[in-house]
Amino acid sequence: MRSLLTALLFFGSSTAFAYPGTPAVSLGANPLFSYGGNMGIETETTTVFLAPVDQIMVITDIALGMTQTSRSCEVMVAVQFMNDADAVLAEFAIGMADLYNHPGNAQGYHFNSGIPIYPSDTLRIKTTRTYRECSAETYQLRYTIAGYKAQP
Repeated sequence: MRSLLTALLFFGSSTAFAYPGTPAVSLGANPLFSYGGNMGIETETTTVFLAPVDQIMVITDIALGMTQTSRSCEVMVAVQFMNDADAVLAEFAIGMADLYNHPGNAQGYHFNSGIPIYPSDTLRIKTTRTYRECSAETYQLRYTIAGYKAQP
């Protein structure tokens, strides 16, 4: 029992660090960010944000969903998150089936370590339709991206 108490006192007196330890979360007015929007799925690319020159933007959460105008159609889409150098930072597949039986497919992702977007770099989303069962309809990918700003 005494060795347990000694160990607790020893570890309890050490310096505490907040997550994430490195890089340090920005001390700016609002270190958190969130972006959302929608885009088509027929091989389209959209810019989500440009990281500030003095900040790393670390994406910790991504939510993806689909909407369509048809009530009886299936579609699959490849979704890539890329930077200015066209490096793929993350890639997902999302689909939507018959709305009468399956009301769509919303997906959420949480990254413990995060996806960094370095200073002055751009985050872009590229969609590529990989499958469609029916005639051309209006499909939209809906996205939300959240995270925090960090000091480089």
